[in-house]
Amino acid sequence: MQKKIDKRLQKQMEIYRESKKLKVNPPLRENADPRIYSDGEEERVNAILGFREGDYPKVSMDTLKTYYAFLKEHLDIPCAVTGIDDTGCFSWESYYIFGPGKEKKWEKLKKKYPSHRDQYSMLELSDGFNLEEGLLVHAERISDKKRFTLFLCDLKGVDQNAINYRLINDYACWFVNNR
Repeated sequence: MQKKIDKRLQKQMEIYRESKKLKVNPPLRENADPRIYSDGEEERVNAILGFREGDYPKVSMDTLKTYYAFLKEHLDIPCAVTGIDDTGCFSWESYYIFGPGKEKKWEKLKKKYPSHRDQYSMLELSDGFNLEEGLLVHAERISDKKRFTLFLCDLKGVDQNAINYRLINDYACWFVNNR
């Protein structure tokens, strides 16, 4: 199973490197699913959650369940992700990046805790979620194979031209701005 995941990640990284050269955007299709291929983030989120335009939905257990079911069906997992910044599940890093923390100590702690600068293989969406942290994912740090449970709203796809990038970004923006 692990070899299969590693091969898929290698392939995704190759595709990512090639797409960076080509500047490819997500492909548009006839009769495309508006939850994925609409131009605007708000339009895509409303389509996912079943709301009309202008009724941007707040985060609730019902909307989280709906979003979870949608992502479970549409995310291509495993996929390569990284942290957005040093907040949320990576907030421990702020003390070392912006505060008085020492760089050597930070480097040592990054081996034990997840860092927003590392790359991870998102292995699966967790069945557990709540209003505070939102959807959770099980991920494996690519550099050392250490596993973590991370908040999906703190992650972004590595390949900016992949559909996963758009799906994760739309979720993160909606969750962070509508709690």
